[in-house]
Amino acid sequence: MPELPGLGPTAFTIFSYVVCVKLAARLYRRTQLGWTHACVFAVVLFIVLFAVGAAVRSLGDNSDPINQSLADIASGLVAQLGLGAWLLGSRARTTAGAPLELKGGALLALMTYGLVFSLSFAAAIALPLFARLAGNHT
Repeated sequence: MPELPGLGPTAFTIFSYVVCVKLAARLYRRTQLGWTHACVFAVVLFIVLFAVGAAVRSLGDNSDPINQSLADIASGLVAQLGLGAWLLGSRARTTAGAPLELKGGALLALMTYGLVFSLSFAAAIALPLFARLAGNHT
């Protein structure tokens, strides 16, 4: 049976986003968001970001990798805010039961982006430290 090498990291990425969306909803005025809606948002966002990233990389010139990276980050953030406003704004509820609307959904998506960025930054710092510690003890 052939193995799918990208399935593990893909599943971990989507799972991490689901957890970050739920945490952001909890932190954002104790907003109520079901696990199903968080999973749908994470999967749809993964697909959209994959498509947007491919489009940005194919349209940009390859001569300047810094501008290419900045365009990729900016387009990903805009796509996440738009998708969050549309998808989360109608599905996430306040404690009174009212939907968050577009602005609240965008803010929830922005908080999720911040949590994912923080998690990624922490992993980028912690993983080399753990590798160095593991290398010293063998």
